[in-house]
Formats: sequence, C-alpha cells, structure tokens
Amino acid sequence: MPVRTRFRLLPAALFALGWYTSGCSTNEPAAPDSEHVDSPSTETLRLEALSPTQLQGTVDTPADPVPTVVVRDKSGKPVRGITVTFSTYRTSPIGGEDIWASWSAITGSTGIANPGEWNLSVFAGTQILEASILGAHLFDADSGAGRVVVFRAAASPGPAVWVSKAYGDKQLGLTNERMEPPQVHVVDRFGNRVPGPTTVTFTVTAGGGSLGNGNVEVLSLETRDGVASPDRWTLGTSGGINSVVASVPGLNSVTFTAEALDPGPLVRYDLEPESVRGIVSASIALGENGIFELKDVEWSDAFPGEFFDRRLGRYTLSGTRIVLTYSTGETDEGTLVGDKLSVQYTKLNWHPHVPQEWRFVKRN
Repeated sequence: MPVRTRFRLLPAALFALGWYTSGCSTNEPAAPDSEHVDSPSTETLRLEALSPTQLQGTVDTPADPVPTVVVRDKSGKPVRGITVTFSTYRTSPIGGEDIWASWSAITGSTGIANPGEWNLSVFAGTQILEASILGAHLFDADSGAGRVVVFRAAASPGPAVWVSKAYGDKQLGLTNERMEPPQVHVVDRFGNRVPGPTTVTFTVTAGGGSLGNGNVEVLSLETRDGVASPDRWTLGTSGGINSVVASVPGLNSVTFTAEALDPGPLVRYDLEPESVRGIVSASIALGENGIFELKDVEWSDAFPGEFFDRRLGRYTLSGTRIVLTYSTGETDEGTLVGDKLSVQYTKLNWHPHVPQEWRFVKRN
C-alpha cells in the first residue's frame, strides 16, 4: 500500500491563522514483495502525466480528476516498484513556497501512481501538487526534467456566507466632512473573497449623512472581486454619531460609525516660521464649540518620509491655560495669550529630535 513518507509543518504562526491541508490516502496497489524487482536508476526513467496538469476546483474539496502519473523506462515500458512522491505546496502570504506534506505511492505492473485524493486547501488561488521520482523536489525544473510532473489547480472560493468590514469604521471628522468610504468584503466560510457579483446595500442609519456622488441615504452596489464600497461618505451637518449599515440579503449586516464634531466658527493659528526644527509649517484651529483641529504639518527635508494625519479633539480654556484632549483620551497642555498659542506636545509621539514646544500665532 502507498505510504505517507513525511509531514512537515508550516511555522506555527501560519497555523494560528488557520493554514491546513486535509490528509489524503492513496489507492494505487504496490507490487507484491514476491514480485519485487530492483528499481533501475532514475536517470533511465521518465515520469509522465496521465491526467490533466491544469485543474479547476473549489477550496476544501477533492481535485477532479485525481492527478495520476506513469513511470516508464527508456523504451517506453511501464515500470513497477518505483516510489513516486507527491508533495503539496502553496505560496504563503508571507512569501516563498512552503511544503505542507508528502505522500508516496509505489507503482504496480501498470507503472501508474496517484495520491488517492488531492484535497485542495482552504485558500483560494493556485495550488500545486508535485509528483516526483526524486523525492520531494521543490520545483527544480532543470535537474528534474522528465522525472518531475507539476499539477496546478485553480481553487475558487466557496459560496458567500459572510459580510466582513475591510476599513472605514470608527472614524472621527468634522460635520459635513467627507470621510473614508466604508468598504466590505463578501467572503466564503474560510475568509476568501467571493468574486460575485453580489449586491451589497449601504444605508445611512444615523447622523443624517449621505453616500456616493448622488448624496443619497441608501445605495446598492455590486461587488467587484468580493469588494464593495461607495464612492464617498459625507457626515451630517450636526455633531454626533453617524452610522452606515452594509447588508447582503440572506447574509449578515455590519455597521460602520463615525463621530462628527461640530466646531462652530474656527480661529486658526499658524506655526511660527522656523520655530520648530524639522517642521516647515503647521496650523491649529480652535472652534467656538470647544473643538480643535491640528493639520497641514509639513516636514522639512531633514526628515524625509515623515508623515502624520491631522488630529481632532476637544479643548478647554481656563484663563490662559489650554488643555487639548485627543480621541484617545490623552491630553497636551499649553497657553493662549493674546494672538499667541504655545503647546507642549508630549502625547503625539513626535520625532525624538523635534522639540516638544510648538508656538503658533493667530492667522490674520
């Protein structure tokens, strides 16, 4: 009977993400011991495919037909008693090709061998099974020519069973501001995106905002490669929580939220020129309703690649003392005297070589 020769695990981190392959059994009968003959050198043997090498299938199902090979000698006759190793591979998401498992089968009088069953893994995409008379061969096509056969299966996702959030949730913005549009993935039970098309309906459920270029409250879209997202999401004109629900008939729904801050009239302060090493410009606006917005930070060439998005939050003013409270709950303090605003930044994790004190002057 065919023998499973070895099993090598992927790194534990990949198994933590659910990487696995179902065990396969083989069914090609081995040559009886009484009829066993000495195996000729693999240099004189040739391995040929008897079944298609390009297959179509679905994740977590057996490949059909079962990959099958035949071993022949130099005269073209089938050879019994030859060990054929079948190895399953798949390119991992962190790069490289990882061997999952290997099975061996011994050819009978017909010279034929197969793995019994090749159960495709749970990951959609190209999957590979290698048959070799050189052991686990790792696709060295040059030295393995004629003694290695590679089967490839295009594994499609299973049926759609779930709607998952991709991005666009738990945002913070100003009233009537355009936000990052919510995006969903429609996936099978293993998390593979299902190409579709699947109709996803996005509905504004709170905050009075709008969706898409037409500024509507309900928008139905067809998925592309399992992804759906409106062109835009604009928050409502009043402060508070905005929400959008994405749903698919017969599946679950997911809710995206964004908090809209109503700053009221804004007074903007600009960073004093050359007052902070490494920063060319920046501005902070204080709203009448206790909302602040820090943005337009431009780094000098001394800090290539440095970047941060804007910061929004609330502030309190007591005399000349100002306290900035970020969405994380952390605070920075400073002083506001006349047209001058000074902030001692300790919570924003600026570049270690940038001074913590930023001095601003009121914009005319």
